[in-house]
Amino acid sequence: MSLGARDTLGFEPQLRLPGAAVLMRYAKPADIMEGAAAVLSLQTLRIRLDDRWPRRRESVWDTADQVLARHLRPGERYERIGECAFLVVVHRDNAAASVAVAGAAAKEMLSEILGVWRPQDLDVSRVVGVDGPDLVMERLSPSELEAAAAEWAKSEELSRRRGGAADRAEAVSFVSARGKRLELTMAQESVVHLKQGHSVGVRLSRSLIDTESGKHLSSLDRVHLDANDLAFIDGVVMRESLGLLRHASLAGPMIVPISFQTLARTGARTRLFGESGLVPGDM
Repeated sequence: MSLGARDTLGFEPQLRLPGAAVLMRYAKPADIMEGAAAVLSLQTLRIRLDDRWPRRRESVWDTADQVLARHLRPGERYERIGECAFLVVVHRDNAAASVAVAGAAAKEMLSEILGVWRPQDLDVSRVVGVDGPDLVMERLSPSELEAAAAEWAKSEELSRRRGGAADRAEAVSFVSARGKRLELTMAQESVVHLKQGHSVGVRLSRSLIDTESGKHLSSLDRVHLDANDLAFIDGVVMRESLGLLRHASLAGPMIVPISFQTLARTGARTRLFGESGLVPGDM
């Protein structure tokens, strides 16, 4: 990003940066208009490091890769588009999500690399469009970043509460590792005793749709999804099931569909239970 110290700390209202071609690989125009993309710049860090930047930039890039990978969900993307700028593309339901995620990642990077930093050191912009080869961006002030983070956190909490009380959860959209936009829906189904004819429990069903073709993915189609996509789906299903167990009055046990591929991978299995906040009393 061609910004000097004055620009970095001056919160210019609109900025431009080459990267439109990269963005269009990961997001549609409608996604961009809905706030799916943000740019995280480490220009302030570069200025702080001064003549140490050439020696340390590769380790800074490595740290950025690790941090962004932790903050993004399967199907979401990031890419370095300059000496110290990263394009972040998320596919979530709230327009504040991209800048909130980029802001959280920026804070973590600065903490790991500098240890001590100021709110003014955060350099995150919302992508508002493209113009030829350039991204058109609006940089957020520290207070605007905090407001976006608060809005996103509130949206996540409301979503969790709604999911815990409804028979059918809201659809969750994401982009697969192969670039397909998929929609995951879940619903409760009664498990009926074949001989006695009464409900003995609940099964949480899941359905995947390719939103471009309208095709429902079969069990065989799901087996061939990328392992990270399956882990993401399983995480959503697990959180939904725990919400139902904690907040709804269910008659009998619940059957939760989790893919064998996730359960068979130690790391994926550990993240599944850890991120879901599962405790022994839930099982």
